[in-house]
Amino acid sequence: MSSIFIILSRSGELIVSEIVENAMNEMGSQNWQFSDTWIDKNVGFGCHVFHTTNAFGKDLMPYADVSSKCIIVADARIDYRLDLLRKLKAGTSDFDGIPDNRLILMSYLKWGEDCVMHLQGDFAFAIWDKKRNKLFGARDHFGCRPLYYVDDSKYFVISSDPNAFKALPRFRFSIDEQFILDSISTIIPEKNRSAFKGVNKLPPAHSLTVIEDDTVHLKRYWDLKVQKEFINFSKAEAVHELRNRFIEAVKQRSYSDGPIGVELSGGLDSSGIAACIKDTFKQDVPVYAFTHDLDKDQQIKPVGFKSEKVFSSKLVKDKQIEKHYIITGEDSPGAYYALVNYLGIRPEAVVQSYGLLSDILYKKLSNTGATVLMSGFGGDEGVSYQGAGFVQELAAKREFKKLRDIIRSRIRKRSGSFYFQLIKQYIFIYIPWLIRFFKHDWRRSRFKVVALNPVMRKKYKMKRRFFNRIFQPNDPDVKRRQYKRLMHPNISYRLETSYLLSKTHGIEYRYPFLDVRLIEFFFSLPSKYNYEDGIGRHLFREAMNGILLDELRLRRDKTSATIPYVLYRVVKDESIFRLLIEEGRENNKIHYVDYDKLHWMLDQYKSEISRNKMSFGTKVFLNPISVLLLQKWQREGKIDIGIKC
Repeated sequence: MSSIFIILSRSGELIVSEIVENAMNEMGSQNWQFSDTWIDKNVGFGCHVFHTTNAFGKDLMPYADVSSKCIIVADARIDYRLDLLRKLKAGTSDFDGIPDNRLILMSYLKWGEDCVMHLQGDFAFAIWDKKRNKLFGARDHFGCRPLYYVDDSKYFVISSDPNAFKALPRFRFSIDEQFILDSISTIIPEKNRSAFKGVNKLPPAHSLTVIEDDTVHLKRYWDLKVQKEFINFSKAEAVHELRNRFIEAVKQRSYSDGPIGVELSGGLDSSGIAACIKDTFKQDVPVYAFTHDLDKDQQIKPVGFKSEKVFSSKLVKDKQIEKHYIITGEDSPGAYYALVNYLGIRPEAVVQSYGLLSDILYKKLSNTGATVLMSGFGGDEGVSYQGAGFVQELAAKREFKKLRDIIRSRIRKRSGSFYFQLIKQYIFIYIPWLIRFFKHDWRRSRFKVVALNPVMRKKYKMKRRFFNRIFQPNDPDVKRRQYKRLMHPNISYRLETSYLLSKTHGIEYRYPFLDVRLIEFFFSLPSKYNYEDGIGRHLFREAMNGILLDELRLRRDKTSATIPYVLYRVVKDESIFRLLIEEGRENNKIHYVDYDKLHWMLDQYKSEISRNKMSFGTKVFLNPISVLLLQKWQREGKIDIGIKC
């Protein structure tokens, strides 16, 4: 893991060395193992490095290649290294231990800007090509590693940490008001938008090029598409290949100098990861499992909560996993503490709260000495996709026999009326506008709940923006639905936020289900393979046959509460939150939030009767609360991010 900073001065007025030094200080909150800088006239590089494994050498950066006169800094973990070395025609015996940054540079020297077409893994990097006076950078396919840039008339700057931009002359952090309103409204911003004016985010699967004082050129180098070589696979071939690709995806991400942590929910995805690690490495790599649960005395529970501890414990026992930690939040600080910690690292309105509320996990994992955390995130959107939309797809294609068979299978397993379901699909085909009478638009109830000040709501036309930005999954095409989920900005925001927060504890997230080779293969297969006999995730369940216990492999009662104690942690700090709400009402001159609605949300969280009727979680509460806290800190002079208060 690394934090990187690069500045290209477009004028002779700047003292590049001073800017780099100040930027390094702004990025210096972690216990880095190595830090260094590189300065050459109008170009400056800075990098902090923390190694989670020494298997491939140490990325001591910035790295300058004498013969090519290229300099690189990278925050990267490159997968499928042997395949890449073969393409580079480098002898594996000589280059097995080559660091990831040099592997990226070798690729650039061979293929130029097309090098990103040959790289797989999690990466954000920048290369200064002195011979061509060119700065080139790129970000990985799904955005596991962040990369920001500032394009000014006097300089062009790239960094993996936006805090570094505080070192820039004439630059002042000024938070984007639209970003604040989107956060309160639970709208995920576009992939290229940051929280601050003048700070751009390089979107996932994009590269950028700057030649001296020229404008920045962005290029998309990858998109998820059907690969023709896989579309005619039989079901048996598909299961076999999916199994092999998943095992390899896990293996590629399992290199570590110490124990490997796994977020183990007891569901299909995380269980598959843990099982494959143990089956692949046997006893060579210790595995520590971490399961979120509720203590018996915790009364504040999410709707439909069902403990996953029973299922995760079965896997731990079956695969002889070394340690199993149950995290309840009972003896830990409430959500206010987690929010303060988050905003101290990332002083912007909350967009995605998973990393924010995983602080207890990060601390416990860090205390074990583990530096790698495997996550099943990306499974629901990709390889273990439930197959939503398959029935509508059959209806749209008028495959009526298959449609009737699927509906009968669903009715046998879930009950209901066969004829009602069948008529609904016919209506979908012939009278599509009538479908809205059958399908509840959850967006209306969600927008009514958001704690957005009515004046701001009207002034910025937020209702229209909300409905334009948040779509219902009603496309009668499984692949189009899956594409939208995999490529949605929520994916990169969660990856980026979780990465930045876990990194402060010396922990690197890894996501086997976001392996590009794995996803491209699965996405290319016929959608019918994933939905059989009324059961979704069919293909992946078959691929896990013999790896997972059938009790885990075939279960369909997984709870949706990934971190079940978040409501408990919010209510635990009820008095603090109520004081903060009233402090904002009394002292703020600019009112972004609806204070009364925030009090009402706390009442709903506390009442079991109300919780059973709720259609919202903690995001609609914590997002506006983060805005109030930022306003308070700005007024008190603790931060300067230009937020109106």
